[in-house]
Amino acid sequence: MLLGAAQKIWLEFSMRGHSASLMREQFAAIKKQIPILYSLLVINSLFLAIVISESVSPIFAFGFPLLLCVGALIRMIYWRRDIAPTAKLRAKQVQQKLYIVNIVALLFTLLLGYWAITGMVLMNPQDRYYAGFFAILSCITCTYCLLSMPSAAYIVILFGAVPISVSLAIVGDGNLALGGLNLTIIGLLVTKMVQAQWEQLKTMVRSNMLIGFEKARAHRLANQDALTLLPNRRAFVGWLDALTPRQKENGVGLLLIDLNGFKMVNDTYGHDVGDEVLKISMQRFEKCLGEGQHLARLGGDEFAILVYNATQSKISALARLIITSLTKQIEINGVFHNVGAGIGSSFSVKRDVKFEQMLKRADIALYSAKKSRQSKYRPFIQSMEEALKRRSAIENALTNETEFAKIQLLFQPILSSNSHHIVGLEALARWKIPHIGDVSPREFLQVAQDMGLMDKLSEHLFIKLLESMDFWPQNIWISFNMSAREIMSKRSLQKLVKLADSRDFDLTRLKIELKETSLVTDLDAMIKILNILQSRGVGVILDDFGSGLAAISVLQKMKIEMVKIDHHLLHEARNCPRALDLYHGLLMLLRSINMPVVATGVESEDHKMILRALPVDYLQGFYIGRPFNVGDAAEFFDPAKLLQLQ
Repeated sequence: MLLGAAQKIWLEFSMRGHSASLMREQFAAIKKQIPILYSLLVINSLFLAIVISESVSPIFAFGFPLLLCVGALIRMIYWRRDIAPTAKLRAKQVQQKLYIVNIVALLFTLLLGYWAITGMVLMNPQDRYYAGFFAILSCITCTYCLLSMPSAAYIVILFGAVPISVSLAIVGDGNLALGGLNLTIIGLLVTKMVQAQWEQLKTMVRSNMLIGFEKARAHRLANQDALTLLPNRRAFVGWLDALTPRQKENGVGLLLIDLNGFKMVNDTYGHDVGDEVLKISMQRFEKCLGEGQHLARLGGDEFAILVYNATQSKISALARLIITSLTKQIEINGVFHNVGAGIGSSFSVKRDVKFEQMLKRADIALYSAKKSRQSKYRPFIQSMEEALKRRSAIENALTNETEFAKIQLLFQPILSSNSHHIVGLEALARWKIPHIGDVSPREFLQVAQDMGLMDKLSEHLFIKLLESMDFWPQNIWISFNMSAREIMSKRSLQKLVKLADSRDFDLTRLKIELKETSLVTDLDAMIKILNILQSRGVGVILDDFGSGLAAISVLQKMKIEMVKIDHHLLHEARNCPRALDLYHGLLMLLRSINMPVVATGVESEDHKMILRALPVDYLQGFYIGRPFNVGDAAEFFDPAKLLQLQ
């Protein structure tokens, strides 16, 4: 009962204020010193037994060393069997083991003290100092081994060294008393050393703990997104890098999510509102996750999800859930915001698949999903990679000055249906890239626009146009295609006009072609800008008339010099009477307002025969003349070879 109470008091108070790390460090140090401690104790006891064996019975002299050897052997076996790593022990377990160390230290010290003091009393007076010396030496050496545990060290000094020193002073003469005093002073100094070592141990443990905390903090900062507290890109890549072959065989899915509309919210309402949108979106994403599905924020408005034990159907279902989660508007400070998501995914069950490849494929699929500018999900398919390689090659060529300079202009003739003479030319961009071949204008112009290179490209092509003007008769006009975005850029237009003026180019020979489908933006603002050009004599041609929704409004508000009818209508009119009636109706509408008309897409004798009976003013198409370069200008304008309708 008393022992149980003592243990309870020890467990409650002995480690108060001591951290679990400090106790573990004590325990680890003790485990290393135990073999040395018992070896020293046994050796000193045997020497002491030899000294006192001449004065006492052999049983008394060697009984304690024998008992000590048995006890030491038992404790050594106990320590050897305790193979559990110290770091895995709970704090309570460490406390209990340290308590046992104190109890054993007390028992061995009491036995050693009793044996040594009794031996000194029974042995010859002249040999008592040797007995005391060996006993106190045993206590001091044991104390040294217990430096990391002051409580046990103090027990050895208090219940061993001190009583033995006092006994020397009591049972002997003055010399023995001085020896006892000397050993007592040494014991006190050893106690001081124990205290100093203990403080150093605590300082070391505190330093290690601080280092550990800083390492953990640095790891958290390096692997956690500060705003959403989600794992960041570094952590996500770590997950992918740690995938085992078995996990890959069981199916791994990767989703990349990019928020639609976030940039507008962030730019319009500020970063605080943008941060809230990210947090709310993250919360909605987390509610969509199931077992084995982990979310991370890669940066900006881009998130990623890693799916273990994945199938394509699971990935698709998760993507749909995420898109659905954003259909509800996000309310912040009473303002509702519309945010969607583009999602691309990759999936693999191959044992040797590389995470870089999965990430790249998901990014390719995301790019495909984002092109629609709506909330779309696209799983990766092989054709996407081929398309991306092609686009990447075009992007590289656009940024390569040598390849960029190879973008040329060809010119397609526009024929008067009355005089059968060429009256104008349309400048058409053409480009051939090594290892790709011919790239259509629609393709590389879109890439240039996405890269923000349209102003540079327009300037390059316009310079080519100006350089070609010396090859054409003075009565020939040139049409130059421009997008609505370019027209709305005053800076770009001013630069083109400045280039024309620097070369004394007569702007009345220039006509700007605008596609009808590009005029659904701010029409009034565009009209004001075009009026400036038209005041300098530049004409405006409306291209692809009949393919969009802005036709009537454009004809009513804008000063259009002529109209090009969408070539698809002529091609369909060949086999469809209704399409022919529609084509004829458009011509009548334009004729009623005295609008000159260019029939485009004239590519066959059948097209020529259809148009012969219709009121068109100009003809354009492969049947009239294919696009040619400036080197062939003389052939096209040779009076003997002028193209005409028969």
